[in-house]
Amino acid sequence: MNAENAGVSYLWSKCYDFINQANVIISLLGEDNTNKEALAEAKFFRAYAYNLLVTFWGDVPLLTEAVNVPRTDLTRQPAADVDKQIEADLNFAIANLPEVGKEKAEGRINQDIARQLAAEAFL
Repeated sequence: MNAENAGVSYLWSKCYDFINQANVIISLLGEDNTNKEALAEAKFFRAYAYNLLVTFWGDVPLLTEAVNVPRTDLTRQPAADVDKQIEADLNFAIANLPEVGKEKAEGRINQDIARQLAAEAFL
């Protein structure tokens, strides 16, 4: 499996699209924002994408800020560093997402979904 495989390339690209969009939301909201639920959702999706990447590829580039221009200087970070970011994002998500049944709309992210992803990531 390499970048010449369309499926592999698509998954890699979509994961980094998720990550960049989450980073944009996080930067626009700011860490001290009063809308902790929106911030928690963005961090959940960033953790979700990084968990997929680390599971499939191990060491991957770690981006915690939005990228607005093309970059060619990215380097892979150790999977342990990426796992620390996943853990931090999921801990924030678990603490700030609504409980099951208290979401703004059915199907939205809640604490138990974040706990499930954390359990998978910690394995």
